[in-house]
Amino acid sequence: MNRKGHTIAGAISGTGVYCADRLVRQKPIRPSQLIGAGVGGAIGGRIPDLLEPAKHSYHRSFFHGGSCATLIGTLGLKARDLSDKLDDMAQEITLKRCLSNNTLEKILLWIVAIVLAFLSGVIIGLFGGYLSHIVLDASTARSVPLIA
Repeated sequence: MNRKGHTIAGAISGTGVYCADRLVRQKPIRPSQLIGAGVGGAIGGRIPDLLEPAKHSYHRSFFHGGSCATLIGTLGLKARDLSDKLDDMAQEITLKRCLSNNTLEKILLWIVAIVLAFLSGVIIGLFGGYLSHIVLDASTARSVPLIA
């Protein structure tokens, strides 16, 4: 698959992983996190080819392999804790914003809360995008190495 295809598939996968995670854990889907998951997924979908550029059709090694995909999946579960912390911080800042009487402070706190929520989504999306790249490459004639 080409760069554009991996970018689009990564964005879709990143948002899908984010939505599935939120639904399973019965947490609300937030627009800024959803957008962040799409951006993170698009980036994650490109990472394997950035680490192992496609200079020839046999370019796939460790970063395109099954062992790396397993590692990425495991790290993704751990990164969810960081994503949750960023989400919690965004919610605390939103509460602080609601209690503020200063207009400038409210605007700044609103921006900070959106950025934190966006980054929370990016973290989840990165892993979904990366794994989508491996799955798509595995479905080609050259496939991917199980262990590299």
